[in-house]
Amino acid sequence: FPHPFAPGLPCIVYPSSPAAFGQDGPHTLPMDETHPRRGTPWLTYADNKFEVEAHLDQLEKKHPEPRIVRLRPTLLLGRRMEEPALGALRRGILPRLGNGRIPMVWHEHVADAVMLALFGDARGAFNISADEPLTAEQFAEAAGLRMVSLPRPGRAGWAKLAPLLDRSGKAGDPAWLRAGDVDLDVSSERAKRE
Repeated sequence: FPHPFAPGLPCIVYPSSPAAFGQDGPHTLPMDETHPRRGTPWLTYADNKFEVEAHLDQLEKKHPEPRIVRLRPTLLLGRRMEEPALGALRRGILPRLGNGRIPMVWHEHVADAVMLALFGDARGAFNISADEPLTAEQFAEAAGLRMVSLPRPGRAGWAKLAPLLDRSGKAGDPAWLRAGDVDLDVSSERAKRE
């Protein structure tokens, strides 16, 4: 790689995701930062996270400075989030898209992790998540949401319609419908320690 950094750049913080571990399960749970990563060619988001982290691995070997920190937050939740996918939650509905548990983290905790990464001395990857992922039923009960299950055949149909709906910007990547059965339980012990 050519040297991509301005002289004196102290740190790069990359917002990654547990999706970099791969969306083709099963995984050994909970996954810590040493869990093997793998690509997911059928889900662009996950595959991009995997590829950027692989690039950062090579960059770190060639250029030990600056510090490179990868933060892997799980599903961000928060009162001030403007994520379109959270619209159903605001309407009191939790769409259940599979059997995978839902690993979550409060958005302000992720902001704290970013600041600590920027101004601390940490290096490497850090999973950022609440301690226990919830099943859809547990999450719906705790948040007072009405859970609406979408059976596998319905998800397949929705996935076929999603490219048409996506032109409106409201459907997103239909491959996420396939990812609903993958359990991405991660350990945040390293982040707590460091």
